[in-house]
Amino acid sequence: MSTKVSLYIPSVKISYTEDRIKTIFETLGLGLVNRIDFAPIMKTVTGKEEKIACNKFKQAFLYIDPREEIIWARDIVSALDENTAHKIYPNREQNEYWLILKNKSPVPYANTELNIHQLAHNNALLEARILEMEQEIKKLKEEKDEIEDIAIKMVNNYNYDEDARFIDQTLEYDDDSDSDDDETKERKAKEFVDSLEHILEMMEENIDNRVEDV
Repeated sequence: MSTKVSLYIPSVKISYTEDRIKTIFETLGLGLVNRIDFAPIMKTVTGKEEKIACNKFKQAFLYIDPREEIIWARDIVSALDENTAHKIYPNREQNEYWLILKNKSPVPYANTELNIHQLAHNNALLEARILEMEQEIKKLKEEKDEIEDIAIKMVNNYNYDEDARFIDQTLEYDDDSDSDDDETKERKAKEFVDSLEHILEMMEENIDNRVEDV
């Protein structure tokens, strides 16, 4: 489907407009282009973590209206069906060429009667909603971090000696428990820590569910 509908040019000069590319394809008998989507080519700058857009070249995604009985040139279709690239020369005087590839992720034609102003308004509403959701997620994550800090402090500040003294007093009423004294203390302490960790896991799960709901 993507071969028939959409082509991909990894790199064209930034100066090429949609109308110029359409004219080149028509003049060379490569097909009547109905629509072109441009995308920047991102490159890594030495010493910087973020990528920036290349100011000399861009990507181009060419489309034929799927409702029309128009196909690309036979040479292009044959090359793409064989999963190879097809080379064309938009400017032979400068020995310039484009590689034509299959667009593996074509963007479908919009089935809408909204005009560009309505679409822009809807897009602004979506962006505002996304920002609101990001802020809510950030708030929930901060709440989760606070709970983890509290739990860690509770574990670190747990007085094992005091709990051991309580166990000692309890064991005085059990004549057969002397040999199990240390083992019982350790078990009691472990039960306390395990129960605390279980509570923490439940609280974290609750927060994670709230994040997913957002």
